[in-house]
Amino acid sequence: MVGGFHLLYSNKEAIMLTIKALKELGVQRLGAAHCTGFQATVLMAQEFGDKFFLSNGGTSTKLID
Repeated sequence: MVGGFHLLYSNKEAIMLTIKALKELGVQRLGAAHCTGFQATVLMAQEFGDKFFLSNGGTSTKLID
């Protein structure tokens, strides 16, 4: 899943609920764009580990094996 998650002004609880929902959906790779917000980006990176990547202009990735 790639997107701008628009969590810039969200509190940690809302961000963690979003992460939980993404995991429940079975998201296998997660790319966050700039409008995700710094705090959410850091938390997503921590939670998704090597499945997480930054999605900026020009980013190219293989999303499906």
